[in-house]
Amino acid sequence: MSCLLVSPPLGIKFDLLCHLTNYYIARSFQKNWTRGFLIHLPVPRPSRDDLKLAAGDHYLHWKLSPFGEPLATILFTLLPAFDFNIKTFVKPSSQYDGPAIFVIGQVLPDYISHIAADALQAVGERHHIDPTPFITLLDNFCQDFYRPHTPTLKPHLTLTIPLGCNQ
Repeated sequence: MSCLLVSPPLGIKFDLLCHLTNYYIARSFQKNWTRGFLIHLPVPRPSRDDLKLAAGDHYLHWKLSPFGEPLATILFTLLPAFDFNIKTFVKPSSQYDGPAIFVIGQVLPDYISHIAADALQAVGERHHIDPTPFITLLDNFCQDFYRPHTPTLKPHLTLTIPLGCNQ
């Protein structure tokens, strides 16, 4: 029995039944979260170590106007081939007057960290704007990562995963 393959935007085929993380990551690239002055640039790619593993980045800009510089940038880097806890780093951007926030892990966190939220709160205070809608949108983005793309199966149905996935 063959494994279910899904093609994200770049046409890369990932094995989604053998690796649940592949399902989450490949599905995360099928929706663009650009809303108002939040710009979302999804960048799917296969893992460097295993071409059947999905990987990639979600790059987000928070802007005050469509043509202005970003107030902050957030990069979610998904690296399923590496086993480590999700890390969040904040540093001044090398290109813009605002923080660059990096969230690196095998998967997305359930919600953005306090470190990232505090950095965004500081940006809001500096520009006299409320960052809560932007932080909420980022939390929704993270929580959507674990939501099923299709309706869940009814309880009386069973799901069997083929044993030949690793062949």
